[in-house]
Amino acid sequence: GTMYAEGQGVVQNYQQAAMWFTRAAEQGHARAQFNLSRLHSRGEGVPKDISATYAWTYLAAHAGWEDAKKSMIELEQQLTAAERARAYNRLGVFYQQGLGVTQDVAQAYTWYQKAAEGGYPSAFFNLGLMYATGLGVASDINVAMNWYQQAADRGHAQAQHALGVLHQKGVRGKQNYKESLKWYRTSAEQGYAPAQVNLALMYYQGLSARVDQEKARLWLEKAAE
Repeated sequence: GTMYAEGQGVVQNYQQAAMWFTRAAEQGHARAQFNLSRLHSRGEGVPKDISATYAWTYLAAHAGWEDAKKSMIELEQQLTAAERARAYNRLGVFYQQGLGVTQDVAQAYTWYQKAAEGGYPSAFFNLGLMYATGLGVASDINVAMNWYQQAADRGHAQAQHALGVLHQKGVRGKQNYKESLKWYRTSAEQGYAPAQVNLALMYYQGLSARVDQEKARLWLEKAAE
């Protein structure tokens, strides 16, 4: 990665540098994590993204890389509340998946909570998913639905689809096709293919609405695009 970033013996290529840094960073290499954070800070070979910069710098600092520790002080002052929440969610993903750090679902939960406190929609969804699957917490579909609802209200397409699925299954006592159709449609209109398929099936089967094969066909075509 360094060879491509600095043009040492090869033509300088930031995209190649980012690819190699990412591979090493995901394996927990602190220097690569810091180098990748620098690329994100400048938008070289990867999108310019201060939240990604923060997340990778945090991991490098956590692993003991001194330059990263110094950079964290500056980054703490630069991030907006929204950027900070997005960075916290990314750290949650890192800890949940074991990317660049030892997998730790308890830490993932903590970071998702911090991101949710900042209003980041994906964090609400990720917390809902943890409760729905019992990942690191006691499985509780009612708590999961509450988190999904907060994400869905903030426009998160996957959470909207998840609510549609749960209402169709009837998790809270009985099936609610009307709510299911509403959330499938809301998610489908954002282009989320699984919701488009489920919405098509509801129209095809006449669930919560009259059978409408034309609408079913149109939504299936959108899902296939």
